[in-house]
Amino acid sequence: MCCQLHALWAWTASNQNKDGKGMSAFNYSVPPIESIVGSIQRDVTRYIDEICTELEITPSDLVSASRKQHLTDLRHLLMYILREEFQMTYDEIGRFFHRDHTSVIHGCKKMMLYIETKQINLFCGIYLQAAQTAYKNQWGRNLKIFQNGL
Repeated sequence: MCCQLHALWAWTASNQNKDGKGMSAFNYSVPPIESIVGSIQRDVTRYIDEICTELEITPSDLVSASRKQHLTDLRHLLMYILREEFQMTYDEIGRFFHRDHTSVIHGCKKMMLYIETKQINLFCGIYLQAAQTAYKNQWGRNLKIFQNGL
C-alpha cells in the first residue's frame, strides 16, 4: 500500500502543467508516506501500551527475545490482531516486534488455528480480553474476532 501511494504521489507530481495543476483526475495532494506510516505506528504503539499496562507486562518484555509461554502467546495474538485489524504486512509487524516475517506468519497461523477450533479462549483468554478492552476504549467497537461470535 505504501509503495502504491508513493508511486501515485510521484506520478501526480510528474504530470503537472506549468500552472501547477495536474493533468489527471488526481488533483489532490497525497500526504508523505512517513506521515501515513507514522500515524499507524502511533496507533499501534498506543494500543499495545494500553494492553501491556492492563496485563502488567512491559512493552520491552513483549518485543524481547524471551520464549516464555505467556509472552509468546500474547505476542502471537497481537501479531494476528495487527494483521487483521490494522491490515499491516508481515514485514511491518515483524519490524515492530523485532522478528522475521516468517515468525509473524507462524504466530498468525497459530492464532487462526485456535480461532477455527474454538480454543482461543482456552489459550489466550486473559490476553484476548485485554486486547478487546483496549481496542474498544480507543476505537469504540469490538475486535473482528468478537464480531464472529466468540
